[in-house]
Amino acid sequence: MAYLPGFDNDVFISYTHKDNLGPGALPDAGWVTRFHLDLQQRLTEFLGVHACIWRDKKLRGSDDYSGEIFAQLKGSAVFIPILSPGYLRSTWCQNELEEFQKAALQNGGFEIGKVLRAVKVVKTPLAEGQHRNILSRCLGYEFFVEQPDSSYFDALDPDGKDYEQGLSRLAQDIAHILRTIESAPATKTSKATVYLAESSSDLKDERRRVLDELVAQGCRVLPEAPLPEHVTDIRRDVEAALQQSALAIHLTGPRYGKRPEGTDQSIVALQYELARRAGLQRVVWVATKPEDTEAPQTAFLEALRAGLDQRVDLLEHKTCEDLKDVVLARLAPRAPEPVALADDDICRIYLICDQEDNPLDSPTRPALALRDFLFDTGFEVKLPVGAKTAARSRQKDNRRKLEECDAVVLYWGLAPQTWVEEQLSGLKKALGWRRARPFSAKAIYVTTPEADEKRIYKTREARVIAQFGHFAPEPIAPFLEDLRACEKIVRRGSPSGR
Repeated sequence: MAYLPGFDNDVFISYTHKDNLGPGALPDAGWVTRFHLDLQQRLTEFLGVHACIWRDKKLRGSDDYSGEIFAQLKGSAVFIPILSPGYLRSTWCQNELEEFQKAALQNGGFEIGKVLRAVKVVKTPLAEGQHRNILSRCLGYEFFVEQPDSSYFDALDPDGKDYEQGLSRLAQDIAHILRTIESAPATKTSKATVYLAESSSDLKDERRRVLDELVAQGCRVLPEAPLPEHVTDIRRDVEAALQQSALAIHLTGPRYGKRPEGTDQSIVALQYELARRAGLQRVVWVATKPEDTEAPQTAFLEALRAGLDQRVDLLEHKTCEDLKDVVLARLAPRAPEPVALADDDICRIYLICDQEDNPLDSPTRPALALRDFLFDTGFEVKLPVGAKTAARSRQKDNRRKLEECDAVVLYWGLAPQTWVEEQLSGLKKALGWRRARPFSAKAIYVTTPEADEKRIYKTREARVIAQFGHFAPEPIAPFLEDLRACEKIVRRGSPSGR
């Protein structure tokens, strides 16, 4: 039993088995075993109760990262890596360090006040003192002595005074960390459970940033352990995790990702397909350019786009910060539908225009006539903020207006046709932010300058209003009927209104 309630182990020792060979290369009979026993004795003295210290005693392949190790990591209060050249070369050891930091975020935090839940022990120095750069903010103890004016060093004698002094101080520091954890305020209960899909290796850092944000917001993040190797086991674990989750997040890039045993489908594609079948709300972030994408990944993304529904937020050409914003908005509690007051019984229109057509940026103010006409007719009209506003603030303002407004008009003046198509695509994505509440009316106002693509433009996604030259109200009449119907919906307080 550990000293700390809620933990299985007080200390997890991470090491490479190459540093624990005894005489004749006998496994588990070297320096680490002696260190483990000595530390356990000292820490027990300082705590006054038996200290529980865990380390993996089994020899494994360099890439064998077992579920048992992960479970012990997750249940440990303090992490002690025993650094050496062999440790640095071990993928397994690097995984342990990363997984402990991730697990710590979900059971109190890796940093509590000014105390970090890791203490590094340096058994064998690295070239040019590189060991000092690893976990540089953590306390560290060196169990060797460098000879002055030379590159030589000597290991501390386990029966010597210097070894005993270093071990004693290390045990005292660990006891202090454990008591700090014990006295820390209880962490808040998770406010939501989220499935953060495993990604391809090139998006490892971005996935970690999203994970850190979710944990910081008090979310429980699944899967809590690395997925198994075989597709049958993966399906079982992922389906169980999805049943507990309110949202699934998928990060995709140019790489298709590893293929589990028993399938040609990548781990990325497999998780998305399982989330789709579960009918779960999904947020998909695509961080790729067509020319950089592997062929199987291109096919996966095309199928994903073709199968989009109202349960998917597809984020392309967006930053990782944008992804976090959308995820947090999805997880935010939905406020009760407000009762419309008499002075709020109006229909709100978002008049979207490119910078060159925006009255706030363009000296000719081409969209002003349409804005004024709609306003004078009795509608509330919103314009995008001006170009002087910071890009991130513009994005947030655009999203807020897409969420709040009842109708949308795309003003197609100086912008190219690609801008119009991007905006139409954005209106589809906005359905996620609007919790699948459709716009009551949509129109594309096509105006000067004339161009062939404008004259022949047609779409079923919005009403097209073509008017070149001076503004006149007549071509707007059919859309006004749509807007008046929208206003009636708002007045009735229908769920399809505001």
